[in-house]
Amino acid sequence: MRIDDFTLQQQSGQLWLDIQERLAAKDATIATLTAERDALKKTIADFVAADDAGKAKMLADAAKSAAEKARDAAQAEFDAAQAEADALKAKLDALK
Repeated sequence: MRIDDFTLQQQSGQLWLDIQERLAAKDATIATLTAERDALKKTIADFVAADDAGKAKMLADAAKSAAEKARDAAQAEFDAAQAEADALKAKLDALK
């Protein structure tokens, strides 16, 4: 035999209010824990993705030949020199 909520409240009196309060607190705790779990899950997924990207870059760098590494270094030097030349040209143009 199933007792409806009204009958249960009537029979248990104040105890039912305490039960409802505890159930609401349990639901709030579950909601908090679920939100924390989801945030941690996202943090872990972001970390794994970043770690995978770092590993991929490391493997790509390791796979480069000596000539490619020398070319990349020369390109970096060229880019730095170009930036310096552009800055000097801007100063020269400002003086005109």
